[in-house]
Amino acid sequence: MGNPSQVRIFSCPTTDSSALDIATDRIDYAIRAERTICDLLNESADLRFIDVDSSTARLLGVNPRVLLNRRYTDFFDPSAFNELLNRCLTVFQSGQPQRFPVSSTDFDGIKRTYCVYVDRHEHQIHLHCEGTTDTIAGSQLTLTDLLNTLPDALCLLEPTFSDSSEQRQITNFTFRFANRSFETVWSRIGTTLPGSLYLSSPIHSAQPALFTHLSAVVATGTAYEGELLVGNGTPTNWYATQISRTPAGSVVMTLHNSSAVRAVLTRAETQNQSLQEAIRNLERSNLDLAQFAQVASHDLQEPLRKIQVFSDLLQNQFADSLSEGERDLSKRLQVSAHRMQQMIRDLMNYSRLTSDKASFGPIDLNAVVADVRTDLDILINDRKAVIDVAPLPTVTGNSSRLRQLFQNLIANALKFQPTGQRPHVRVSSQRIDRATLPTTLKLQPNRDYHLISVSDNGIGFDVEKYRAKLFRLFQRLHERKFYEGTGIGLAVAQRVAESHEGTVDVRSTPGHGSTFDVYLPA
Repeated sequence: MGNPSQVRIFSCPTTDSSALDIATDRIDYAIRAERTICDLLNESADLRFIDVDSSTARLLGVNPRVLLNRRYTDFFDPSAFNELLNRCLTVFQSGQPQRFPVSSTDFDGIKRTYCVYVDRHEHQIHLHCEGTTDTIAGSQLTLTDLLNTLPDALCLLEPTFSDSSEQRQITNFTFRFANRSFETVWSRIGTTLPGSLYLSSPIHSAQPALFTHLSAVVATGTAYEGELLVGNGTPTNWYATQISRTPAGSVVMTLHNSSAVRAVLTRAETQNQSLQEAIRNLERSNLDLAQFAQVASHDLQEPLRKIQVFSDLLQNQFADSLSEGERDLSKRLQVSAHRMQQMIRDLMNYSRLTSDKASFGPIDLNAVVADVRTDLDILINDRKAVIDVAPLPTVTGNSSRLRQLFQNLIANALKFQPTGQRPHVRVSSQRIDRATLPTTLKLQPNRDYHLISVSDNGIGFDVEKYRAKLFRLFQRLHERKFYEGTGIGLAVAQRVAESHEGTVDVRSTPGHGSTFDVYLPA
């Protein structure tokens, strides 16, 4: 082939020897190249590579390390890059510089068009790889730049096959590309990935099972998804791993940091366990309450009935032989026994609301309120009360429970009146906008609600002062000597509303009556 003339090809002009030394020891796959050095043989139009940087290696599509001190024809068909070869020869012979585009597929598997500038300096050719035409024009990012901005780690691997048997088997993989995030995940591996062999990398040593998954994806074309725990001296993280095959037969592996998601799921699981324990405790509490209801219905009422019988005997059969003070004590005993019996009955009704599973169906509230008026007929007539009932809707619920609710509210409206005043009770209904719902119902699934209001002209009360205890068991706002009651009625009304996925609220002004608002799903 004759004696070669020295031709030096640089990817970017520089005379800084320290910069050349640094660039010789570094192969930068992702950003730019520092220079390329080649020998051109006079007559044979062949090249021998003395030193190659990553930019020229990308242009040629071959790992730079394997090109050193090798001839061009050892790697490429004579027709490949023929234009580049001819341009270099023309510049060498004429001494006139040229700038021209060269298209090639680099070792990342990405096709690019490079802008190349070639000139001659004495017996040397300077070749400047000025970047891709896209980056030179500044119109858009290259695909490599785009992939390097991804937060997920990504690499491209090309399989190597063994032809020693009838059926080809995968013997290794070659890294063709790894974005910055992938390099960061494996920041302690101590080697440059692109161009290196997978089985020789510390990644395989740390995660040997990955090779099986990579091979299976190549063989079957079925994507793999799993999780990978990566340490490498850095904080240990979990990565959601996905491997898929490209149309060209290479494989793409992506790693998405899932540690934050796993932490959230772990906290959610812990909270769920705590919630399940709370539910079990609540179920035990409900069971205890149901058992207490059984005790109250039988064991407590039996001795109470005897107290009532004996007090009645004293009043009816022995009243004449008792002194005035003894007759008063006997009468007080009767009243107390009666009040205790009523409290037990109310408490039993309340406990059944928490333990019994009621059957639900369409309920006409007009019929419910009509039944309540019948039940309260004696009290209504005694107080000469006026009760106005507007048309009411049909809701989904339990008839007996809703009857308890409205009976307690209407009875309270009749009871808490100034002495000598004629009660006036109004029952009305409207369908309301979600924005006007109480806060507790805004947290419920999106649905419409009916508002049924029970208003009276009674004594009223300070809502802000008594709101906290208004719907609690055995809470009374007034002394028993003025207004009878056990303090359970409003608690029952609220529990009934809640069992229907609604609630009860109140508006009131002292001396100007009260309005109890019942919210029930439409």
